[in-house]
Amino acid sequence: SHSASILLMQLLLERVAELVHDLNPQDISNIMWAFATLELEAEPLKELVSLLAAQALSVHRDFNPQSISNTLWAFATLGLQP
Repeated sequence: SHSASILLMQLLLERVAELVHDLNPQDISNIMWAFATLELEAEPLKELVSLLAAQALSVHRDFNPQSISNTLWAFATLGLQP
């Protein structure tokens, strides 16, 4: 049902926030790609995206070209500035 989907999304977003400091570049890239692909509204995600961006800064040297591309594409698709 629609309400179950919303609840699942809320729980997954909360879990991402809990795990953010353990995420590697591929994790960050995949999560951002999923946000953009799901066409989620950027405004409710701003705080979480900010956490993801901070983690990306701390692991930026480990990003490979594909992760960089996917992450930047996601930011652009969401209409956000990295």
